[in-house]
Amino acid sequence: MPQGAGGPGVRVFGTRAGTARPGILSQNGAVFIGTKGIMATTTRGEGVHLLPAARWKDYVLPSQILTRSPGHMLDWIRACKGGDASCSDFSITAPYAEWLALAAISFRVPGKLEWDSKNLRFTNSAEANKYVKPIFRKGWELKL
Repeated sequence: MPQGAGGPGVRVFGTRAGTARPGILSQNGAVFIGTKGIMATTTRGEGVHLLPAARWKDYVLPSQILTRSPGHMLDWIRACKGGDASCSDFSITAPYAEWLALAAISFRVPGKLEWDSKNLRFTNSAEANKYVKPIFRKGWELKL
């Protein structure tokens, strides 16, 4: 087996037909290895592939419940003109950004952390609260 980015003996697959080569990740994406097979996604997860490909014959896709983006700019324009909310609407992205920031803080502060989302603070860690809001250098403060 050739050695690629996955290292010796690690199975990594490309996501387009004909590009799957053991040990080589040919595109951006993610690979999830489960007990029944492998699922691979393209760049941002919009293209999902089951590996081996024979797994598709038994799989039924769930019904589509989210509006699909016609493209980043058109999505934004559609929302500005009063159409469907954008796929990256703040009601979706703000909680995700909060979760992501909390994950980064949890790597810096050991132990169990208890988060109060309404008041934007940890209830049990002054150390963790130091990372919640940025400290600005003199002259660079935000004027709100």
